[in-house]
Amino acid sequence: MIFGTILIFLYASLLSFIGSIQLGTVNLFIIKTRISSSKRNTQLAIIGGILPEFIYCTLAVISGKVIFENQYLRLGFSITMIIVLCFIGLQLLKNLNKPIEVAKKTEDSQIYFLRAFILGILNPQLIFFWTFIYFSLPEQLNKLTSSLLSKIAFVLGSGAGAFLLLLTYSYFAGKNKEKLSFFLQKRTVNRVLAVLFFLFALVELIKLFN
Repeated sequence: MIFGTILIFLYASLLSFIGSIQLGTVNLFIIKTRISSSKRNTQLAIIGGILPEFIYCTLAVISGKVIFENQYLRLGFSITMIIVLCFIGLQLLKNLNKPIEVAKKTEDSQIYFLRAFILGILNPQLIFFWTFIYFSLPEQLNKLTSSLLSKIAFVLGSGAGAFLLLLTYSYFAGKNKEKLSFFLQKRTVNRVLAVLFFLFALVELIKLFN
C-alpha cells in the first residue's frame, strides 16, 4: 500500500511538472519576481502559485466528475478563463514601455504570495486538467486510488511537480538576471506574449461553440 501511494504521488508530480512547463501567468510572474526582487519574495510567490494546484486538484478528486460533466459550470469556467486571458493580454500591451523595476526594500513581501495565488486561482482550467488526469489514470494506478491516503498523495503530487518546475524557473532566472531583464524589457516580447494570451483566449472561445 505504501508503494502504491508513493507511485500515485510520483505520477501526479510528473504530470504536474509537465503540465506546468508552458509559460503561463504564474510562471512568468515567478521569473519577473526573481529578476526584480529578492529570493525570499520569489519563494513566497512560488508557494502562493502552487496553492491553487492543491485546491483545484482536491475539488477534482472530491467532485471533479460532477463539475466536469456540468455544462453550465464548464461554460462559467471557460468564460472566466477568456476574460482573464484577455485582461492579461491587454495589461502586457499597456506596459509595453514600462521597464522592470527593482522592488523597494520597504515593499511587503506578502504581496508576492497574494499576486501569485490570485494568478493561479484565476486559472479555472486547472480543475478540468486534474479531473481529466484523475479519471484517466492507468488501470493499475486507478485501483490504488481507493484509499484516502492515496487520494492525499495524488493531491500533494499535483503541487509538488509545479513546485519543482517553479523552482527551476526561479533558479534559471536568478542565474540569468541581466539577460532576461534586457529580454523582458523589449517591447517585442510583450507584444508576442500578449498575442499568445489572446490566442489562448480565442481557442477557449472556439471551444465554447464546439
